[in-house]
Amino acid sequence: MYPAHTINGVPLTDPGGRWHEGQGTEVFAGFPGARTSTYELPGVGGALSSQAAPTAATTIGLQVIINAVDDKGKIVSGRPARMAAIGKHLDAFMLATGLGLFQGPRGAIKVVRAYSATESREAICSPSASFKPEHTPGSDHATVMLVLTNLDGLWRDAAYVQSNPIYSGQSQTVHTLNGSSAPIQDALLGIIGPATNPRVLNEQGEGFQLMLNVPAGKSVVVNSRLWSYGEIATGAPRYADPHLLRAALRPVGHTTGRALTIVPRPGGGTVSFLAGDATASTHLIVNARKAYY
Repeated sequence: MYPAHTINGVPLTDPGGRWHEGQGTEVFAGFPGARTSTYELPGVGGALSSQAAPTAATTIGLQVIINAVDDKGKIVSGRPARMAAIGKHLDAFMLATGLGLFQGPRGAIKVVRAYSATESREAICSPSASFKPEHTPGSDHATVMLVLTNLDGLWRDAAYVQSNPIYSGQSQTVHTLNGSSAPIQDALLGIIGPATNPRVLNEQGEGFQLMLNVPAGKSVVVNSRLWSYGEIATGAPRYADPHLLRAALRPVGHTTGRALTIVPRPGGGTVSFLAGDATASTHLIVNARKAYY
C-alpha cells in the first residue's frame, strides 16, 4: 500500500509481521515558512528580503503498530505472552531503525516516502518529541506515534542527476530539475577549467564567485548547501570530495541562504555561468536533485 515509509532503510511494514504502518501516518507533508524572511542593513531604511532564505523545519507524523506475534508471524495468546512479544518487537524496531541510537551523520535520520514502486522522496530528520507506546492490557498490538522534525522542511529525490554542460557566458535551464516545487539548495556545482574566478548565479542574480584559478584539464566542485568547495582535481569533477574549503568562496547578490539557490520553474531552474580565461572546454555541470514541499 502506498504511500509507504522507511526509516534509515527499514520498512515501517515489517515482512515478518512484527510491526506495520498505521493509518494515522500523515500522507501530506507540512508547508515550511522561511527561517529568515527579512534582514536589516545599517544606514538603510526599512527591511530587506532574500528569496534565498533557508526554510524552517516541519514535522512528520508516522504511526507504527507493534504486533504481538511469534517468530512465524502468528498472534500469540495470553496477556503476559502478548506483552512480552510487543516489548521484544518494540526493542527490535528501535534498534533496526536507529531511533534508539540516533544513527546517521550528526544523529540525522533519513525518512523515505514511496508513492509507488518507482517514485520516492526522502527527508533528513531528527526525533522532535518523546513517545510512549499506547497499549490496552491484553491487546494484540501497541500503537506508536513517531513525531520527527524534517530539518529544512523539504523532501528530495534520492538520486543526484547531472545537467548538460553550461558553457561560460551562457544562461541555461536545468531540465533535470523539471518537476521541482521547492527551491533546490543542495546542488553540487562541478566547474571544469580553464576558469579564473568563475561565477555561478540563478535567474535573480544571486549565487557565488569562486576566487580561484582552475587550470585546463582540472576541475573543482562547490557544495551549495555547505558553502564549501573541494580541492582542485585532475579530470572530471569529484562530487564526493570530502574537503570543506571556504576561503575563496564569495556570495553574490545575497547575504543569507545557500551558496546557490535554484528557483523552480516549469521546465526546470535557470543557472548562468561566467569564467575568466575561458575556452571552448570551460563549462559547468549542475549535479542536483529535485526538491518538493
